[in-house]
Amino acid sequence: AKKEKCLHILINNAGATWGAPMDEHPESAWGKIMTLNVASIFHLTRACRSLLQAGSAGNLDPSHVINIGSVGGEMASPLDNNPAYLASKAAVAHLSRSLAAQFCREGIVVNTIEPAVFPSKMTYDFQLASQEGADMARRAHPVGRVGAEEDMA
Repeated sequence: AKKEKCLHILINNAGATWGAPMDEHPESAWGKIMTLNVASIFHLTRACRSLLQAGSAGNLDPSHVINIGSVGGEMASPLDNNPAYLASKAAVAHLSRSLAAQFCREGIVVNTIEPAVFPSKMTYDFQLASQEGADMARRAHPVGRVGAEEDMA
């Protein structure tokens, strides 16, 4: 912030998970996931607010905040074993709506992108760890497969 005079776009793409059944999910893990996945978005966006205001040319050419959530924040399954992640991504969506309502008159647009399963270290440890999980993830996608590198903008 000391080097920049304005900011036109802020992309918040933090994300981590912790897999454990609810009865075994450590309290410390819950806090770590919520801090990284939700609180960091709030604090960074708040810290960049004046730069985003300076970068906006009004509501016809606004600055943008794009928060990366997850479709996991919008659904639940009895097979899920990552309650903190799912709750945190639901919180990202609601935080985005709250920020959008606050920032809209400042020429700042806030949106959330909620991708489904893409191959990554995180998904290889969870959804794609077994053939059964990979098949279920594939069937859950309307296109019949998990995301691919070519799907990303």
